[in-house]
Amino acid sequence: MTEKDRTAGGPDDHEPPEDWQQRMADMAAAADSARKLIAEWLEAQKAEHGADALDPFGVGEAFLALTSELMKDPARLAERQLQ
Repeated sequence: MTEKDRTAGGPDDHEPPEDWQQRMADMAAAADSARKLIAEWLEAQKAEHGADALDPFGVGEAFLALTSELMKDPARLAERQLQ
């Protein structure tokens, strides 16, 4: 690893980047946008084909619930990932 990598937040750097709050906000916004898009698609598919035809085990709903819970506190999620 070069000195430049160390000072630029390279793989051996355990400190979060200075703009981590903005990155987490951007990730939360992207996740929320994706969640909304998936929810709209699932609703359209449910209306067209019925709920059981597309997701008999409820995986889509469980995924949306998990994503919603994770994105309630994106800073905490990022902190856990950096540990």
